[in-house]
Amino acid sequence: MRYAAKAHAGRAVLETLRETGVDVECASAGEVKRALEAGYGGDRIQYTAVNPPAAALDYVVDAWRDHPE
Repeated sequence: MRYAAKAHAGRAVLETLRETGVDVECASAGEVKRALEAGYGGDRIQYTAVNPPAAALDYVVDAWRDHPE
């Protein structure tokens, strides 16, 4: 099961979901950043942006390298 971060990307919400075993779906680099700050590893984040700006894609790739799990 995955939670769409665009519904509510507050840290407390994401932390609670992570602790209960729910993965997260992020449609922007900002949502990925919030998920990482809430303790998610890259293996539990699905990035689904359509045609993201190059800078956003670079951020997500670099963040995954730094937080693969």
